[in-house]
Amino acid sequence: MDAAQAKEYEPGVFTYKQALFSPETASLDPLDVLVALKDDLMNAGVDFVFEARFLGRKGNVVRTTQGEYEGRKVINCAGLYADQVAHVFGFGRKYTMLPFKGFILNIPRTRPI
Repeated sequence: MDAAQAKEYEPGVFTYKQALFSPETASLDPLDVLVALKDDLMNAGVDFVFEARFLGRKGNVVRTTQGEYEGRKVINCAGLYADQVAHVFGFGRKYTMLPFKGFILNIPRTRPI
């Protein structure tokens, strides 16, 4: 649809000339989803620890820079260190995180492939 039609459906839309109309999908703010999920989980008794460095484990106790925690389940959100934390718990030992920074370049081809 063109920009004017898009404005009829969604007054807050910003588009360039055209927009894709997809009535079976939705747009959302990922941060709002995560905040709602965190709130629901906290209300269910789940504890969160943010910005804590993982130091190791001893049995069911997880040691961090913010203290020791014991639980039946641990959700590993260690980013680039997630593989190292998983290895301590015996998971994914044959896998290693390979961080890299990549760029996508749109280079016009002078001849067909």
